[in-house]
Amino acid sequence: MKNKTLTYVLLAVVGIIWYQVFFRVKGSLFGEEEAVPPTVNVASVVPNVERDTFKLNANYRDPFGETKVPIAIPVENARPPVVRNNPRPKRIETQWPPIQYFGMIRKTESRNPLAILKVDGIQLMLREGEEMFNEITLKRIERDSILVMYKREKKVFKRN
Repeated sequence: MKNKTLTYVLLAVVGIIWYQVFFRVKGSLFGEEEAVPPTVNVASVVPNVERDTFKLNANYRDPFGETKVPIAIPVENARPPVVRNNPRPKRIETQWPPIQYFGMIRKTESRNPLAILKVDGIQLMLREGEEMFNEITLKRIERDSILVMYKREKKVFKRN
């Protein structure tokens, strides 16, 4: 035991700490009476204020749609109801099959070229006016594009 003095000093410090813990626990368990602050009369602190009055004008549509509040419009500012024409129904766009144009083949003396196409993954060679799959008609063949008709719609496809 080389450091007897250090050991005795640390024991004294631990004793003091336990002494304080003991009295704090005892005080909270057995209830030391705390000083009650004096009551203050609220009326003497807050001055009398006149109340502000207002009227709520709720002449708007109910956001939840349960009830409707009538809105009064003066006769001077009343306008006749606007008659709107029903919009035309949108034309349903047809779904075209994927069509790719790869080019054309033509004999030097012939005026009727042959187009090389790929429709729905099937490679075809067609001339102008020929029909494929009983719906798709090749209308015109040019060097850089073709004109195809499908379900009464015409569309131009460029060469890949």
